Amino acid sequence: MSNCRVEQRRQADRLADTLAMNQSVVAVDVLAPGVGGRDGWVVEATLDRASIPTAVLRTLAAGGAIVVDASPQGPANMIVTATI
Repeated sequence: MSNCRVEQRRQADRLADTLAMNQSVVAVDVLAPGVGGRDGWVVEATLDRASIPTAVLRTLAAGGAIVVDASPQGPANMIVTATI
């Protein structure tokens, strides 16, 4: 595994840890490249609301992530998928 890939994994882990501290985040998963059809590290956050709070967007941006999907999961939940 290259140093670049190791650093991206660390970046994804740091982002997941930071997201987990947000009160609207119910769960966070870090997925390796190739899992779920993405080439890079993926961070998926499950939110307890139907929209993405500004604080979550700021955290994603500060962590260098790119939001690639925001899928509502019923009337009161959302899954946000971001790549590193």
